[in-house]
Amino acid sequence: MSLCGQLYHDMVAKRTNESAIAGCKVKIISPSLLSLLLALACMVPLHSINACEYPPPPEFAKIAPTAARILVFRVMGLKVREQLVQGEGGNATYAIWSEADILVQKTLKGESSNLSSVRFYNGYCGGVNLTIGHHYLIATNQTGETIELAPDDKSLGDIDPLYDPTLTGIKNLDGNKYVIAATAAVDGKQSFDNVLDADAYRSLATVPPPPPAPVIVKEPCKQPPPKHSASKTPIKPAGKSPVKH
Repeated sequence: MSLCGQLYHDMVAKRTNESAIAGCKVKIISPSLLSLLLALACMVPLHSINACEYPPPPEFAKIAPTAARILVFRVMGLKVREQLVQGEGGNATYAIWSEADILVQKTLKGESSNLSSVRFYNGYCGGVNLTIGHHYLIATNQTGETIELAPDDKSLGDIDPLYDPTLTGIKNLDGNKYVIAATAAVDGKQSFDNVLDADAYRSLATVPPPPPAPVIVKEPCKQPPPKHSASKTPIKPAGKSPVKH
């Protein structure tokens, strides 16, 4: 979704809510409503704002038929890498990425004995999430020691969606439904389209940042008007009627 589309969605979906709390009126106003001018600015190009855009991600089903490698690896460790990059005018910045130490546990196609790590970006925009201990099925044409994942990469899938460390291991991979499907596809017995499903991709998606906290505006408390009780005619005590002479 474009930036302008997101702003429009926020203004429509996050409407102002009102509630009464302890006799005070509270208005909960979405920050996007307070930023109406920013939404109006979408009528002109916004060169100062970097929208979240990246090329279409690679897909397992499209790569696998001609892939140099199809394999299963397990993530054994994760770390952050930083590299100083010199820019124009002597300005320097850091390139930051994540790196997974992996162990290849099953090779379905190609040679993968030299493979030792996977590099990826795990930010909110196209980030990929790899989890320690999980097994991943991947199809790739990269043949070096390190595989570099693209933004929102779909060339791999988590084949441990219901992860239980006591049930994982090489001996259990042969009974994994994704491995069985991939093996059949490599042997030409079924299509690669049916190997990975939505469950295999679910854990790969990074969690986007939460929406900004709503701005709470409290109005002065208004004392409720006093309750007026209905007037009653006093009741005279019962007694004898006066005697007329």
